[in-house]
Amino acid sequence: MFIGYAEELPPPREAVAKWAYRHCFKPVALWWKHRGKNNQEIWCQCCGHREPCDGWLVMSLDVWVCPECGARCNVVDRKVAVSTSISYVSTFEVVKGVQVIRTFEVSRSNYNDRGKTLYSITELFQIWLLENGREVITTIGYSRSFNYMQWTYGARYSIGRHNGGAGGYYVYDDTYDIGFNHIYPRMALAPYLKEKRIDEKYIRNEVLRRNDLSATVHISAICGNRCYETMAKIGLKDLFFSIVKHGKSPDRYWPSIKICKRHGYDIKQPNIWLDHVDDLMYLGLDTHSPHYVCPENLTEMHRMINARAERKRAKERTEKELAKLGKEKAEFIEMRSKFFGLSFPGPNVTIVCIKSVDEVAEEGTLLHHCVFNNGYYKKPDSLLLSARDNSSQKPVETIELDLKTFRILQSRGNCNLDSPFHGEILSLVNNNIPAIRKLCSTK
Repeated sequence: MFIGYAEELPPPREAVAKWAYRHCFKPVALWWKHRGKNNQEIWCQCCGHREPCDGWLVMSLDVWVCPECGARCNVVDRKVAVSTSISYVSTFEVVKGVQVIRTFEVSRSNYNDRGKTLYSITELFQIWLLENGREVITTIGYSRSFNYMQWTYGARYSIGRHNGGAGGYYVYDDTYDIGFNHIYPRMALAPYLKEKRIDEKYIRNEVLRRNDLSATVHISAICGNRCYETMAKIGLKDLFFSIVKHGKSPDRYWPSIKICKRHGYDIKQPNIWLDHVDDLMYLGLDTHSPHYVCPENLTEMHRMINARAERKRAKERTEKELAKLGKEKAEFIEMRSKFFGLSFPGPNVTIVCIKSVDEVAEEGTLLHHCVFNNGYYKKPDSLLLSARDNSSQKPVETIELDLKTFRILQSRGNCNLDSPFHGEILSLVNNNIPAIRKLCSTK
């Protein structure tokens, strides 16, 4: 249906073409010196007018006014100038009751025998914005790579899709993003856009000035979701942009947004606030509570909640890894079972053998070190011991003992730091090396 609509579109209006020719290109005049002592010339790129000139004089002017077209031109040396320019202009029109944004390629060229400037305008694609927020793109063909973009002029229309993204070292711009185009100022807007307060002023001031968000995505979001529409109307523009830009669902945050609005809370850091609410939901905390969603110090509250969420995520990752380690768990018990009865009590701590891979993981989680993540339980010639506080029975350090040399390779406390009992722990282990050596000699 829309391909048929596209093929029936009339050519661009003469007013659109004239406006584009005048506004899509910088007014430039080229100066150069021919062979000969005083043979100098200036060439207006806006209309093609040429005339002899005094090079020192014209190059000293802020602008040179073309006597034929009146353009106020910057004068540049022809050696560094380009005589063919390409630009793009988009128009907002209503066709068969549907809002459509038509995009044209506009070219200005001075490469012709008579030196006159030639302009042309060619339609490339249309974006149809439906009342339900859906977009339909009708486009001629094109080809592109890392180094070029080429349209297939005269090709029949087909359905296109947004194609921005990145791969490796290369960033691909969206072919159908009109954010950097020139926009024809006289806009025709469909009634369903006006009902949602999307008028010419809103499009100019809010939509087209946001180059970090496609204009069509912006408008479609408001049309397709009442939450977006309400946010745009009540002034939550930065929050609206953050949700749309990151592809989040506004319905997910809407109850919390209403709590903020009810309590007069200004969401000044929308990206942090959205991440904060995500963490609250992940932890199962009350996202309807002003205490959580309207904090006085959002940065500090987010830091605390995010730390809790990270601990939970780390625990879940560990449990997931443990579930895959059936073979490793059995091998650990087989290699270390003869040491499981070891216990070396001291005044403040007691040294015991770690008896399972699950205990290794728990030790790493409690003491925030890498004994589990780095797979120390897989080392056949290492014995992992745990120093437990006599009063709390909680681990305070994890010890790795080399079963070949019977030397302590490392003894790590919380965050890899020494505990207050570090000296006692080393003495206990070293004093009981004979008992460990004796167990090694048994089968």
